Amino acid sequence: MSMLDGVSQCWWLSKSCAVNWNAWAAIGTVAAVFAAIFGPSLQRMLIRRKANALFAFAFRGDVITVLVKLASIRDQFPIEKGHGAAWAAQELLRKDESARTDFMARARSLDVLTKRDLDMSKWPAVDLDLAAKLARAMESVRHFQMGAEVLATPEGDRDWELMFGTIDDALREALAYIDLAERALMEALVAMPKSRRK
Repeated sequence: MSMLDGVSQCWWLSKSCAVNWNAWAAIGTVAAVFAAIFGPSLQRMLIRRKANALFAFAFRGDVITVLVKLASIRDQFPIEKGHGAAWAAQELLRKDESARTDFMARARSLDVLTKRDLDMSKWPAVDLDLAAKLARAMESVRHFQMGAEVLATPEGDRDWELMFGTIDDALREALAYIDLAERALMEALVAMPKSRRK
């Protein structure tokens, strides 16, 4: 007796052998259930790489632009504690309205990324971890922009040291998260099969 006996009483069908159609129907049902359960997952897995690469193509240029602009802001206005030029940069921003205007203009130029729409209903096959890294980067840059907005419009007495510390923390966080997003987007591009990159 073999396993095939449940499907057919003899392997080579003849006049004396008959097909057990109930057994074949059960096998077909099981196969259909597996296809229904695992089919969408397999399809998503197969197209996820391509979707991630397209997502990366759509956003990576703006992410790199913002990364460069944030580094430029940090270099032009080194306000972080412990930096040799911090006191001079802070004094300049405190007393010089044109310096604050320049700082704000640089912060507003980051809108190239922060004003972009990250609607995941348009990217249903994209890996959520990749999208989350980009969303976190965009939000951290927005936080820095909000701090820059407060700095650009000074009001009476304020704790400048606390404000500079807060803005510096926001700038560092924005740089860190933008760098992580850029690396993740680059990995998505590299994961795309070479034959498909033409």
